[in-house]
Amino acid sequence: MENLKNYFQKALPYFLAVISFVVLSYIYFSPLLTGKDLAQMDQTHAKGMAKEMMDFKEQTGQDTQWTNSMFGGMPTYQIASTVSYNIYQKVQKLLRLGLPFTTVSILFILLFGFYLLMISLGFNSLQSALGAIAFAFASYNIIIIMAGHITKVYAIAYMPPVIAGILMTYRKKYLWGGIITAFALGVEISTNHIQIIYYLALMAVSYTHLRAHETVLDLVCRLLLEK
Repeated sequence: MENLKNYFQKALPYFLAVISFVVLSYIYFSPLLTGKDLAQMDQTHAKGMAKEMMDFKEQTGQDTQWTNSMFGGMPTYQIASTVSYNIYQKVQKLLRLGLPFTTVSILFILLFGFYLLMISLGFNSLQSALGAIAFAFASYNIIIIMAGHITKVYAIAYMPPVIAGILMTYRKKYLWGGIITAFALGVEISTNHIQIIYYLALMAVSYTHLRAHETVLDLVCRLLLEK
């Protein structure tokens, strides 16, 4: 019983952080609670781009994997999702906690993902929460939410957990580092935003190159920062 109590006391700050992220996300998008909606331009454009495939579905009852209405022809999975058997799509739904997909949920994932990165770097719960708030409310993130670049901002939100897993692996926490990296990277790829995934790959490769070629001074500085 005592062990359970100690476990609960240790877990309480993290639980409170997650709850506060949900509350903060709803406060920021509080007009949704009054029945208002956020007009996101790119979401409107996406409906237009997907019209041909939706019409085909309505006429034939089948999904099409190609459309001629965009850029002289392109795969439809880059425009609108059809039936997916990707397990990470289902994981994404769980992580969103049933929050509004194009607004509240995005801000929550931005907060939660960076919070995990800060925790993995050794910061306490309060410091990690403050860092998460600074990251989530960075002007670019808010701008692209307003513009309706939904998959892009989700891809950005899932970047920090991937980085956290990589850093943990390099710190010889191989089991958890490997699990978090594999899990977070799977979710990241399932967002289907090639641009952000490419940027994440550049970051991972650059860090790997840096670690492989670090000087003695680099090593000393890194060890001091990791204490």
